Amino acid sequence: MAKIGLKCPVAAPITAENSGAAPTYGTGFIIGRAVAANKTINSNDNPLYADDAIAEMDTSFSNGTLEVTVSDFGTDSSDSLTIQANLLGHTVVTEGTAPDTIQVLRKKSGDVAPYLGFGYYKTKKLNGVLMYEATLLYKVQFQLPSENSNTKGENIEWQTPTMTCRIMTLPDWDNTYEETAIFDTESACRTWLFGKLNITENTGG
Repeated sequence: MAKIGLKCPVAAPITAENSGAAPTYGTGFIIGRAVAANKTINSNDNPLYADDAIAEMDTSFSNGTLEVTVSDFGTDSSDSLTIQANLLGHTVVTEGTAPDTIQVLRKKSGDVAPYLGFGYYKTKKLNGVLMYEATLLYKVQFQLPSENSNTKGENIEWQTPTMTCRIMTLPDWDNTYEETAIFDTESACRTWLFGKLNITENTGG
């Protein structure tokens, strides 16, 4: 099944972790328009030797990271700052006096990125038929990103934001960390993913 597209990175804050079930999420949001999502899963590599040979092998999930690139955060400047604050635990404050107020993203060394649910979906083709595969990571935490900016040269060089998050398991739910589902239609795929992360269809993006 060949991958031919990527869409709709979304997230929602975890408000409660539940025993034997998925977390409870607050209001979710669309982060922006997807450019890339590169997931790395690291497995345990812990052999048990017996009679001078490997008798058992532990290859279970150890940890994972996801690197996400979007064209930009949100759909406008205010939305952009709010989304960055929601992902990284920063604060958006208002400066100035109406009608000349501005929104400012304030970052402090003590800011802690919240635990979030995160998802996206890919377009695939198999035997000429399009399918849509949604990925839901139940618990992630984003890391503060580095930033590189370049001056405009003779040719435009697109500069898009990239962020990395740590993928975590849910100890109270059999160490679950991810779900994947495949749908025949894009609308069904979005409905499933948005329902999981408490997102309404018109929430940004």
